Amino acid sequence: DMASVAMMLSEGAPAKSIAAALSMNEYKLGLYIKGAGRRSVASLRHALDRCREVDLASKTGADPMALLERLLSELA
Repeated sequence: DMASVAMMLSEGAPAKSIAAALSMNEYKLGLYIKGAGRRSVASLRHALDRCREVDLASKTGADPMALLERLLSELA
């Protein structure tokens, strides 16, 4: 959701339109806007891609704890 919020903000969408499009209450949207302001859309997409990769790797035999530790250190 945060990546969607960041993308819509970068396109100039007003907060009320974003809330309606994502069926999100305004308080939660405000938190997402604050968080999205700290990262670029590209970095949020990269984080999502890495999460997908870690999810897949953990389901195919890799050590899930090691993968998560590495992911958290990368994204911090």
